[in-house]
Amino acid sequence: MPPLFTLNHDKSAPVRPVTFFALVALLLLPLPAAAQGGSDRDPFAEARFRFGPLALNPTLSISTLGVDTNVLNEWEDPKQDFTFAAGPQTEAWFRLGRARLHGHGTLEYLYFHELASQRGLTAKGDVAFELPLARIMPYVGISGADTNARPGYEIDARARYKEGGFFGGFELRLTPKTALDLSVRRIKTRFAGNEVFMGTILSEVLDRDTETAKATFRYELTPLTTLVVDADASKERFVSSPERDANSIRVMPGFDFDTFALISGTARLGVRRLDMRDPTIPDFSGLVGQLKLGYTLLGDTRFEVGFFRDIEYSFEITQPYYVRTGYEGSITRRIVGGWDIVARGGLQGLAYRNRGGSSLAFVPGEYPPADRVDNVQTYGGGIGYRFSSGTRVWPRRLG
Repeated sequence: MPPLFTLNHDKSAPVRPVTFFALVALLLLPLPAAAQGGSDRDPFAEARFRFGPLALNPTLSISTLGVDTNVLNEWEDPKQDFTFAAGPQTEAWFRLGRARLHGHGTLEYLYFHELASQRGLTAKGDVAFELPLARIMPYVGISGADTNARPGYEIDARARYKEGGFFGGFELRLTPKTALDLSVRRIKTRFAGNEVFMGTILSEVLDRDTETAKATFRYELTPLTTLVVDADASKERFVSSPERDANSIRVMPGFDFDTFALISGTARLGVRRLDMRDPTIPDFSGLVGQLKLGYTLLGDTRFEVGFFRDIEYSFEITQPYYVRTGYEGSITRRIVGGWDIVARGGLQGLAYRNRGGSSLAFVPGEYPPADRVDNVQTYGGGIGYRFSSGTRVWPRRLG
């Protein structure tokens, strides 16, 4: 696969060693004292367990425990079964002089009592080599996942697939309150060859390679609020369906709110341009966003709201992608001691684009009309018990 970006150098322009070494010296100079406090934290020192150069933050997660009233998401004769999902996860650091290795790992087993075909193990992890300097931190790493989770909102069946790749970049501290992160990433997505949904072999339509170049600008407005601007350019190349190949540019400004802020979470809202290489598939240009905010009332009741809008690829042969717009909300109320109750709900809209005649039905540059819209409603609730500040069990009933 050719590189995502090519840098051309003019050989007639002289290279100035003085300028180069001056830039290196600037990056190695220490920041003022104000830049070395506040948000600069040492995760190694804050880890729960430390063994010489190794630090670990292990946890045990029980993400699901209860009865799923519609395991297969069927409209008629839904199947009900007892289920739980649990497994270990950890974050680790290993010091190598000034450098360090930083990684995450998760194992989760999904169990169903009667429907054995829905059981499965999920493994996810990533590890990066980081070199923190005074103003700059270069990094390079690898990531991978092997899961049988549902690939998206439109595919109701659990399907085994793998994702893996590498990434690299550097984080540059420009001022005590300003930082810039530049990175590149390449990810491969591969479905197991025997995974079929509604007559479609998923590997033939969804196996792809994704290359992304991303820039993230961060400015600390207050100790609890950070202005963030994310911008990325990507290209996706499908292994067996080259007519789905596309290039994309996305810009999403927004804010990050600290967990100690009155309202905590993240908010992004921007625009995306998707250019399909096949002229028979309509392009997309429009609003995208991602929001997840929470507010705690009087220390006992937690309100959370979420919003998502972006492009996702479909398994449908004649409708290669859809625009998903989703809204979610939940209320968690502490009852007594460590006991909580929770209620949640959501609405997702999947607006598909047809391959073929649809590209002639709208003026280039205008937002194309949806050729088909599917709506997905979710709701649920349950009761949970908090054993400690980092451990909670949620027995729940799903709809």
